[in-house]
Amino acid sequence: RTLPMRPGEVPASAFTLKIGTTRDAPDLDAVTAAVIDSLAAADPSVLVSAEQVTLGILGDSKVRVTIVQAEDGPAAEDITAAAKQPTFLTSMATELGETVSFDVPPATVPAVVAPPPSASPPTCPAGCVPRLSFTRPAPAGRRPLFASLSECPDGCVPERRA
Repeated sequence: RTLPMRPGEVPASAFTLKIGTTRDAPDLDAVTAAVIDSLAAADPSVLVSAEQVTLGILGDSKVRVTIVQAEDGPAAEDITAAAKQPTFLTSMATELGETVSFDVPPATVPAVVAPPPSASPPTCPAGCVPRLSFTRPAPAGRRPLFASLSECPDGCVPERRA
């Protein structure tokens, strides 16, 4: 199944872990290492790098895990499938020395990795300014507020004259 992606998005596996029984924030470096090692221990093994893993502390010992699909790595769906294996949580618990459970189960989702490209206004020559979305021609029978549109390139209009 292919997820619809917008510019700046890539497929990712995302889930929330509940680690331990205290309200203390878990060691994020240890959690990252445990996620990587636990996915590698899956059958079949799924290899991800620390650069693909993003963690967010949600409080109450909960950690949001997002693992983005890398160009030369496993598909996000394969990462999600490996995280859903019972051995994943067992391995996480062993690595961290804490009880580990899913607060939100693994799912394949779109993840924003870069802002979408913005539509920058065109570069206009002297005497012209970028056309605004609300610019419209003068009503019939009235003198236009702008000089001739033919003097400016597409996306630009002549500057308003006082």
